Amino acid sequence: MNYIKEICGLLNNSAKKVGIEENLNITFSKREDSLFQCNDAFSLAKKYGKNPLLLAEEIVNGIDNNENYIFTVAKP
Repeated sequence: MNYIKEICGLLNNSAKKVGIEENLNITFSKREDSLFQCNDAFSLAKKYGKNPLLLAEEIVNGIDNNENYIFTVAKP
């Protein structure tokens, strides 16, 4: 399986658990401490009336156990 598809699948499955129906997208990160990033938290937080950091943490915390990837929420 393509690792980008696998990462998107893990994120999207978790997002659905917290009531987000939209598909999340990842891009290559420009940060030195990350390979990929997902920038959807701000737009989704506005749509769903939630704090973006809390929403991102809900999604990350809901990711099913996996041994291949480490997911974190980048703080500003």
